[in-house]
Amino acid sequence: DAGLRAGWRRARAGMAEREVRQHMAASMIEAGADKVGFLPMTSGPGNYTRFLMDPTDRRLEPGDIIWADAGCSVNGYWSDFNRIAAVDAASPEQRKAYRVVRELTSEILDKIRPGVPVSELAAENARAHQRRGIAVPGNIPGRIGHGSGLDMTEPPSVAAFDHTPLQAGM
Repeated sequence: DAGLRAGWRRARAGMAEREVRQHMAASMIEAGADKVGFLPMTSGPGNYTRFLMDPTDRRLEPGDIIWADAGCSVNGYWSDFNRIAAVDAASPEQRKAYRVVRELTSEILDKIRPGVPVSELAAENARAHQRRGIAVPGNIPGRIGHGSGLDMTEPPSVAAFDHTPLQAGM
């Protein structure tokens, strides 16, 4: 996270997505990652539905949102997380959308406890969106999370199809 934040601080209007990614990857290594496994990125209107795509030569513009999905290894263990940031300053609408996503995330995190099937977390996520009148785009993957460890993507999948009960230490 520290490496990704350092990369965000260098991002500026006029930079290409590829340049931002290079700064982020280098900053992640400088912050202690052994290697960066992947770092897809997207930005700008019309591109927010591109998932897991390599960054392009598209130049950032003021008001763009940059989305990055980061996976790096430290001492043989993988992490996988994503972050967003606004170029220059976030608009009031972007700030509101961010607050809603944080609220949704908090609601789901509050449901996590031993014995709860991960499929129930996915179902609650869908219900939380529905309560707010938010349609989930059709291109969203069938899961909202997964385990990580010696592999970047490990079971369980937080999805309707995976009924694995949560256990302490997962």
